[in-house]
Amino acid sequence: MCIRDRHYAVRHDEFQLPEQFKAAHILKKVECACEREQKRQVLEQLRTRLQAGEDFASLANAESDDTASAAKGGDLERWLKRSDVVAPFAEALAKLETGQVSDVVETQFGLHLIKKLDYQPARLQSFDEVQQNLEQQLRQDYVKDQLAQRATDYLPPANATFDESALQSLLTKH
Repeated sequence: MCIRDRHYAVRHDEFQLPEQFKAAHILKKVECACEREQKRQVLEQLRTRLQAGEDFASLANAESDDTASAAKGGDLERWLKRSDVVAPFAEALAKLETGQVSDVVETQFGLHLIKKLDYQPARLQSFDEVQQNLEQQLRQDYVKDQLAQRATDYLPPANATFDESALQSLLTKH
């Protein structure tokens, strides 16, 4: 077994990818507690409309307070790990089936309806996926080790002594 294969075999934890989600949401910001119930009712009505067959992207575009994602139909546009979003959002997203819309979820940003668009379970990257990076890392480690070893060849030993008078003479001439 060559060195790169051994490194892959013993460093599996470095090649583990966490579960990931693609999601869209409709956000209603809550500026004060007095708005919470009214905003919740608006989202409940939107959820009813979604259950009746209305398009999530169209509703997100028209109704979401998150203007950046609203312009994209609520799509958050990238693969998300649980650690990328706040806990209540992540927990709700994890419970959904792909294509399903959550009940109203409250976070520090406001109230959300969340739709799970896609899901990738946690997995170990294959050797083929990491081979190039692994080989590059091994080459860099080798060069770093070689440079460190060679550098010590040019340093005086720890017990080296200097002829103080010769050193002083050299310094005074220049």
